[in-house]
Amino acid sequence: MQRVIALFPVFAYDSIKLSHRFVGPIMRLRRVLRQAALGEHVPPLQFRQDDFWQDLAGSFNTLMERLPPDSSADGTSEQSPSAKTVELARAGADMSASDSRGGSHANR
Repeated sequence: MQRVIALFPVFAYDSIKLSHRFVGPIMRLRRVLRQAALGEHVPPLQFRQDDFWQDLAGSFNTLMERLPPDSSADGTSEQSPSAKTVELARAGADMSASDSRGGSHANR
């Protein structure tokens, strides 16, 4: 019993460290996604070396490289980033509603 009690601090430390390696990258991704949604410049996403989700950072960086540059700075953008976000959300809701009714995207 004393051995179990003696090992508890080590177990607690390892558990906390593991949870930070798992949850930390997701929290960082959420923050960067919010910045991108607001039209702010987003530097390449990098996680700590021992973190989980390394491939997710690479995929996000590839996505950001492929997106067209924001043209709102020179006044050529027709919609603000928030208007685009609302439009995409509505389109997604329409598609979800169609799927739940048994509709097909090919029938549109």
